[in-house]
This record gives sequence, structure tokens and C-alpha cells, in this order.
Amino acid sequence: WWFCGMRLLFEVGKKAGRMFFAVAAGAVALVVLREWYVRYSLSGPVVLRKLKLKKKKKEEEAPMVLDYKDLPKGLKFDLERAKAYETRVAGLKGLLKFFDEEKEAIVEALKEDLGRPAPESLVYDVFAPRAEILHLLTNLPRLAAWKRAGFDWSLTTFPYDGAYVAPEPYGTVCVLGTWNFPFMLGLVPVAGAIAAGNAVVFKPTCSGKSSKSAQLMADRLGHYVSSASLRVVGGTAADASTSTTGMKGLLFSPAEDLAASKAVLDYGGFDMYFFTGSTRVGAIVAEKAAGKPCVLECGGKSPTYVDSSADLDLAAKRILWGRMLNAGQQCVAPDYVLCCEDKVDALCAALKKRLLAAFGDDPRHSPDFGRIVDTAECQRLKKLIDGVESSQIIAGGQVQLEEKYVAPTVVLLKKQKDKSSSLTKEEIFGPILPVVPVPSLEEAVEYVNGRPKPLATYVFAKDA
Repeated sequence: WWFCGMRLLFEVGKKAGRMFFAVAAGAVALVVLREWYVRYSLSGPVVLRKLKLKKKKKEEEAPMVLDYKDLPKGLKFDLERAKAYETRVAGLKGLLKFFDEEKEAIVEALKEDLGRPAPESLVYDVFAPRAEILHLLTNLPRLAAWKRAGFDWSLTTFPYDGAYVAPEPYGTVCVLGTWNFPFMLGLVPVAGAIAAGNAVVFKPTCSGKSSKSAQLMADRLGHYVSSASLRVVGGTAADASTSTTGMKGLLFSPAEDLAASKAVLDYGGFDMYFFTGSTRVGAIVAEKAAGKPCVLECGGKSPTYVDSSADLDLAAKRILWGRMLNAGQQCVAPDYVLCCEDKVDALCAALKKRLLAAFGDDPRHSPDFGRIVDTAECQRLKKLIDGVESSQIIAGGQVQLEEKYVAPTVVLLKKQKDKSSSLTKEEIFGPILPVVPVPSLEEAVEYVNGRPKPLATYVFAKDA
């Protein structure tokens, strides 16, 4: 309607014999038409038409699942096809459908791998990634669109030229998943990479842990997502019939899984890397990336500070929720608590009270408390608990290796020598919460700054 209005003014001006008005109206019409083209065409349908896939001869689909022993075979993609708008939409819709139709299987797999309660599994490994994918689908036209780059009327360029930022995919992206939230921390980066027009090689876990979840993704993703966008790497199963897809079966045993991760990283042909896991393995991934774009989401010790002005009951409730979620196996959990000395006893009492309210007298039989991923992790956590005196354990402390159970545990580290114990040095990654008294806020800041930078910091105070 802008164009029609300006054209009408132009015609009126011509007929009235006012040449100046006619030229001015024509110029305005041209500018308005250009603005419409930039804002609506370049940011939407025109660009999306450019991203449409050119029809080619129908080629045989590459296998979704790849045996690491066959690499680099199967790692070559048709990047133009992956970049096409309809390929992106189809990939995201497929992932959305995967979470909709496989949620019961996901809950069951996480129950086997981590003993995780169903509500936790649904919230973090189904609903959270589903919301992320839905957001990408809804906003894909805007995210894929060209963006105006500032004011483009310049003496150095033709006046009707424009400067734009055109989002371009990297190419082939390697996503290395993790075991503590295998679906959320694995498939959300996959969804982001597909939305950006990349082809993705996905390694579900890098440790052989959460093997049921990894197996589920390998077996079922091929039913929802085309191998033009995504391929999954694992080891060959002894019996291929164990795969429910009818495709090549996969095995995610610890030994073969580590070998598969090494084979993926040794390939070196990826354009970008995305890794979630420990700092040690993250350093290896960064080295293998050799200067290519690399996103590392690694662990750390996230401190919590409880000020003397804080609501202790509310602080205890929120701290324990963050620490005990997924049996403490999450990288942003409160790893230790720094509390003002005059409030430390009251905080410990509040923590003990909240533990009782959340998990009962015996958390081992609570349906709301999960398990540790494997026996080796249990033994590591047991060693941490055994390293403190029994009088320092405010609550919990029990370990059942055969059940992979570590009780929700609160430890008070009052002595100076305890402040440099293993509990305060290495990331705990389990349901153990050390409480460290500090005389002042300044000393708490000094304590945190004297250690490696954390992923998050939590503060509870009423007096800012």
C-alpha cells in the first residue's frame, strides 16, 4: 500500500505539471519500496527462497548410525542440503516429535542409568529441550534472515546499495554429549546446529556412562531426523538385532565408547566443536579443535554465600534443591556454602530440617532421590566423605556401593585445615554439601577469588 500510495502521488504530480513534485514523489516512492524490500523480503521469504533446496536426483540416504571403526566413512554431508530451509525445519520438527513420542522411553532409560525420579527426567530431559526446539522452530525465519547492518547511505557506496549481515552455517559440527543430562545437554546443541543450517555428527556420551540413554538416541533418532542433518557415532553391537531400528546396532560400553570418542576427535574434519563435560576432557577437545570454533561447557565449583541477613529457611530450601537435583550430578549445583560465623549453626539446623522434609528419615527409600551413575563415582564420593571426621557430618554420610547410593550429606568444615580439604578443592559432583564458616563478606570474596573461576555464584541476603 505504501508503493501504491507513492505511485498515486507521482501520477498526480505529473498530470498537474509540477515536475519537481513528480520527481520528489518518485524518489520517495523508490526509497519506501526499497525499505519494504529490505525489511520484509530480505528478512523473510526472499532469503528463505534462496535457501530452498535445488531438486537433485534422489540419492540413497546415508546411515544414521556410524561405527567408529569405519570413520571417516559416513562423515561427509551434502552441506547445501543441510543448509536448505526445509531441511532445517524437518530436522527440528523431527526432534520435537522424538521428545513427544519417546518421553516414556526417555524416563525409563534415565531410571536405569541414574535411578532418576520421573518428574526430574520429564522436566530436565524432555520439557526443557522440547521448549528450546519449539523456540527455534517459531523463530527460525527471523534467525535465518539477513539483518540490516547500520545506516547504509554512504558516499563510498551507491545510495541504493545496502549492508547486511547474512547468517551462514559453519558446515559440519561435532557435538560431544554428556551423561548427567544426556538428552538435554546432547540434543539441545544438536537442535541449535541444525537450525543454523549445519550438518551434525553427534557422539551421545564420552565415557560409556548413561549407556541406556545413548542407546535410545542411537536407536530412535533415525525414525525422526534425516541423516542429511544428523548422524550418531558409537561402537558396533555384538548382535545387530539389539537395535530396534533395523539399522546397524550400536554398543555403548565404556571401553568402546572412549575409543569412539577418540576416533571422532582424531578425524579433524569438523568446522566447529561443542563439548559438555569435565575440564580435563575439555582441554583435549580444545587441542583437537586446533583453533577452529569450539564451545566448551565444563565443570567448576560454584560457591554459595549466605549472609547474616538472609532468610535461612528459604536459603536452605533452595540450596538443597540445587545440590540434590539429579543426586548432585550437575555442573551448576551449589558446590559449597560460605556462611557468616554467627549464623552457621542455624543454617545447618535449617539444612537438616529441609533434608528430612524432602526425603524423609531414610532417603535411600525415597522415590524423589536418584542414584549415582556408576560404582566408580560412588567410590570417589565415599572417599570424600571418609576424609572428614564423623563429628563434622551434620546429616547423611551413608554409602551403598552395590546400589550406587550416596545419601544426601551436609558437612560442616569449621577447622582451618578443613578449609583446604578435597571437598573444597575438587568438584564434588554428588549429593555432598560442605558448609564453611567465614567471619565476613570480604573474607568470603577472598576465599572464592583464590580458587579457579566458577560457573555460577549464588548469594542469599536481604541487606544488599
